[in-house]
Amino acid sequence: MWSVIFAHRFRKTVLLAGALVTLGSYSQAGTITIVSVTDLAVPVNRSDLFVGGANSNVVAASWTQAASFSDVTIDASLATDLATFQTGTAYLMSAIGPGTTPASEVVAPAGFAAPFVAQPNGPVPLTVLFSGLSLGPGTYYLVLSAPFGNQIPAQSPLFWQIPTDPVITTAASVTLGTSFEANTVLSTVNPFPPASSFLFPTSMLMFDVTSVPEPRTGLGTFFFLCALILYFGRRERFMGRISSRLETQRQKKHKLHSC
Repeated sequence: MWSVIFAHRFRKTVLLAGALVTLGSYSQAGTITIVSVTDLAVPVNRSDLFVGGANSNVVAASWTQAASFSDVTIDASLATDLATFQTGTAYLMSAIGPGTTPASEVVAPAGFAAPFVAQPNGPVPLTVLFSGLSLGPGTYYLVLSAPFGNQIPAQSPLFWQIPTDPVITTAASVTLGTSFEANTVLSTVNPFPPASSFLFPTSMLMFDVTSVPEPRTGLGTFFFLCALILYFGRRERFMGRISSRLETQRQKKHKLHSC
């Protein structure tokens, strides 16, 4: 009898603990927006800043965060209207401007390929530039460059979009910073693009920085569940032995009374 009771309680406890683990996993999962600049109206007749091209344009966006974030993804609203001019390089920096060196790179530069869009004023798929990053407190600069090209005089087929009706979203500890631009007409472009002489302020740029934190179920809940299993498993066996001994004694007494 005791064995049956504790076995039933053991199963209920395991199911409850399992439910708590699952609930904890789902309640802690989800994407956190660190900083985001989007457009309220889509599609729209959007403006943009050239990247690369005839004037070797280098463009940058920035933000400052007072907290740390893990598993960070950075994307931007980029496009090209020339299928043979899609690629560029993205830098994530802790500093920009004259004198900046690769020592200020937060992560190694990454190549990207902007989507070719026949009608760039319509919806444009976001281009992922970095992912899986861990970013601590500080100011960050997202810098984009592309090769020189004279396909379009004084312009570039590759561009970073500007919102017509901007929607800015930030986490509580984050502030959107200034956007920057450098080119060979109004300033100086360095062979190491983040070290260029940037003009500011310039137009707001469309980009997103998001984080997907790991679920907080962690080892603590796992070990707590294991402890419950071990505790009730041992208690079930202990009560089973007691129940068996009591049954044996009852049978012996029954035989004595029969005699």
